[in-house]
Amino acid sequence: VRFRLGLRDDAVAELRAIADAPLGDEPSRRSATSALRQLATWYGEERQLPAQLACWRRILAVAAALADDPLTKESKTMVRELQVLLGPADPVTQPVRPSPLRALVARTASSP
Repeated sequence: VRFRLGLRDDAVAELRAIADAPLGDEPSRRSATSALRQLATWYGEERQLPAQLACWRRILAVAAALADDPLTKESKTMVRELQVLLGPADPVTQPVRPSPLRALVARTASSP
């Protein structure tokens, strides 16, 4: 409701608090999964693909802990699709490698 009322930051903070709570028992894991799923949806609507991918990676981890095969399959599919969309912008699959060009750009950007 908060998100639709324009209180995006409050809504995201509330869902993050649920998602970041300790994942001790199955109900808390299910609650975290629901919160992460909603966050991923919102991030997708706002075209924030890196944040959406991070949510789906966390859902995948929770699904594996729950041994929830359908959710594991769905989250793996979403992670793969988002990795393809992000391509080299995904630091997990494409870590930054030092190169002469990067060094030159860094020096140029930091020089007065």
